[in-house]
Amino acid sequence: MSGIEIAGLIMGAFPLLMAALERYREGAELLSDWWRIQRAYKKCKQDINYHRILFEGNLEEFLLPLVADEDELKVLMANPAGEAWEDPELEKRLQDRLPKSYELYLDIIGDINELMDKLKKELGVDNAQFQSKVNESQTPAKTKPSRKDLLTVSNFEFQAKRIKFSLKKASREKLFGELQEYNDKLRKLLESSDRTSAARRAREPKQTTLIADRKLGEFWRYAKKLHDALAKAWRCGCSSHEANLRLQHRTSDEADFDVLFRTKTAADIWKWQETNIKMIQTDCSVNAVAITVTEVDDTNPPPAISQHRRMMGPRPSAFNMGKHSVSILNIPGK
Repeated sequence: MSGIEIAGLIMGAFPLLMAALERYREGAELLSDWWRIQRAYKKCKQDINYHRILFEGNLEEFLLPLVADEDELKVLMANPAGEAWEDPELEKRLQDRLPKSYELYLDIIGDINELMDKLKKELGVDNAQFQSKVNESQTPAKTKPSRKDLLTVSNFEFQAKRIKFSLKKASREKLFGELQEYNDKLRKLLESSDRTSAARRAREPKQTTLIADRKLGEFWRYAKKLHDALAKAWRCGCSSHEANLRLQHRTSDEADFDVLFRTKTAADIWKWQETNIKMIQTDCSVNAVAITVTEVDDTNPPPAISQHRRMMGPRPSAFNMGKHSVSILNIPGK
């Protein structure tokens, strides 16, 4: 049986304890001995309700991140013995919620289940004769039984067990004390897990910012290397050429740039040429970075030029912009 199923069974045991307690009260009132167990009855009822609320609260906190919506949570809480508790996916989600403490959770929930069995035995929930009387009380009777019938010899032993209720106060309080201890452990386990999860979530934005800062720094270093490479390659006597670097959201660690070059054709017309430039790490012994330049498309005029950053370098010389690739070596890698 999975840990989540056991939790559902424990939650379903509390109503049984309350039903057993009511049977004691009814028997005592019938025998006019209510005063003998009244204080013990109220204390026991209060303890059962108190620990039920604590356990259900802990269980709801465990379940909230595991269920899809409020409706699913209500179905689980309303039907502790239902099929929804047997869902293996729910158990898997619980394991993910408690990655380091799932085994400890199983130990605690198992101890609580054993403790609930002891409480049920203490209140006579598992007693066959008692259960038969409980079942009878759940069946609508056509006529109300007379006082004489209820006090027959066959019922007397059953009623007498209820009177002994007041004599088991110390045993019950010991069990309730243990239940308090286990509920506290569950709560602390949950709080510890949630604190760890919250710390991770708080750390993630900082890590993202640090990564973004590092990426931005790398981008500008690579852009400077690109500028230096173009400055060495372009050395001509004509007027200054323009190179515009496209600013874009980057999802890759590769140094990959889209650059627009403005060049003059043989017909004395200035044209824009879009080029994709990648930086490729060469042999480590060379300690250099190669830049491969590949022409992508010709545009005239360039689209969204306002979104490009202008890179001005020295006048070019012998930098052929035809449809081919050019490698520029010996650019320092650092």
